Amino acid sequence: MGWGEGGGVPSQGDLEAHVIGRSPFDYEVIWDNLSHGGSRASTACGVEMALWDLMGKSLDLPVCQLLGGAKRREAKAYASGFFQWQGLDHVQSVVDEAKRCRDLSFGAVKLRIGFGVEIDEQLVGGVREPRLRRADCN
Repeated sequence: MGWGEGGGVPSQGDLEAHVIGRSPFDYEVIWDNLSHGGSRASTACGVEMALWDLMGKSLDLPVCQLLGGAKRREAKAYASGFFQWQGLDHVQSVVDEAKRCRDLSFGAVKLRIGFGVEIDEQLVGGVREPRLRRADCN
């Protein structure tokens, strides 16, 4: 079994039609069928990750070798999340989440934007406020 995380859960019907019984090496065909031309790509993400994991396990290789080799030995962690939650002030909840990430010693965040120029400016400005920055994370 492979391990993957994604933005949605494929239906049992989709799994039976497009995944079960196929080789994990058919990952592109499986991705195309599950993502329905990109309209459900977040659902297919977890399955694709699990397929890469399965391929690596079946060949006894780390996935980085399947993808062309490791380019570095270390990578800096960044915080991700910052979703828009119904019932919460979006800008304030993102700023609060960024503070928690800073307090957990993350040096960078992956901020989601695309909510309109005005809201995006508030999001970026709120997260960039000097009181949110750590001295070593300019």
